[in-house]
Amino acid sequence: IAERVPRGTVIGLDRSPAMLRTAADWQRERAQRVPLVLADGAALPFRRAFDAVFSAATFHWVHDHPALFRSIVFALRPGGRLVAQCGGEGNITILRGAIRPVMEREPYAEHFADFTPPWNYASAQATEQRLRAAGFSAARCWLAPAPRRPEQPREKFRQPGSAGEHVVSRGEPAAVAEFDGFQRPGGVRRAQREGQGVQVEHLDIGPVVEDLLR
Repeated sequence: IAERVPRGTVIGLDRSPAMLRTAADWQRERAQRVPLVLADGAALPFRRAFDAVFSAATFHWVHDHPALFRSIVFALRPGGRLVAQCGGEGNITILRGAIRPVMEREPYAEHFADFTPPWNYASAQATEQRLRAAGFSAARCWLAPAPRRPEQPREKFRQPGSAGEHVVSRGEPAAVAEFDGFQRPGGVRRAQREGQGVQVEHLDIGPVVEDLLR
């Protein structure tokens, strides 16, 4: 992105220090340096600072979408655009449905008593309404199939924030082994074929959004 705006400024932002360290390492090896900012997307420390905001595979990790969209509106200059994609309504429904009964039975139930799903898979209609309510002058949102088949489904299932990672973090070897055994490749493939998202496009005087929420 920075290469496409040689007369402008690009800023990278994340609320995770670890992600920013990874981005800094990546920049040193592959790309020109851009400023990296540690901040929450729902409380951006900017006012009328940008002509465009871009986000990829992030919004579904933010629980408060109304606050997120208001924050982005405040950060954009009049006429600015938002382009983004993230997980949408119906994403990995089969996988989540298959996991739920396992989470609710022994010996796993006690480990998930305090588990709160980290994702927010919003519908196209709700997203469009929230964008307009936040102050965007136009919005168009839609769901788009985004099938994926991870090369290492077990490792994918145990990534930070997942149900599998929640069990692993509790340090119960027997439970982890059995929970891992639940992950049948066929089940993962079925779930990934159902992966969906929202695409949003805002084409109006500003702020305007062209948003791709998978």
